[in-house]
Amino acid sequence: MNEMEQILKLLRAVADLPFETVEISTKDVTVKTSRSARTAAAPQQLPQEASPPAEPAAATPQVQENFTPIPSPIIGMFYSAPSPDDQPFVRVGDTIRAGQTLCIVEAMKLMNEIPSPESGVIRAILAQDGNEVEVGTPLFLIEKEA
Repeated sequence: MNEMEQILKLLRAVADLPFETVEISTKDVTVKTSRSARTAAAPQQLPQEASPPAEPAAATPQVQENFTPIPSPIIGMFYSAPSPDDQPFVRVGDTIRAGQTLCIVEAMKLMNEIPSPESGVIRAILAQDGNEVEVGTPLFLIEKEA
């Protein structure tokens, strides 16, 4: 399976998650897709001509096993960096370790650093800076370390 087929497969796997923007990067390709907040509840349809040939249903669990969604543990505002002028804690493609800070979720004026529960590679950032997240809202997709 080539890189584009893998990216399309990943986009299908996250299509029904409540996100506005997803960015997926590999060594050679970066794909960023967005949708408005009004349509966030409806799954995004990929263009038919971009779809690879149909694959057996058994392939879907592999994506779910390899990519772990990191949910928000609290309700609050998502921030990817410690302050607006700072670099984000992580970017798509970064290798991270368990316990490393991924983002901040502000709740009741308290800045809560959200650590990674496991080591791996950031494959998608599902939340957008300054947007509210709920408990369980997927914030990141992490590819588990081999």
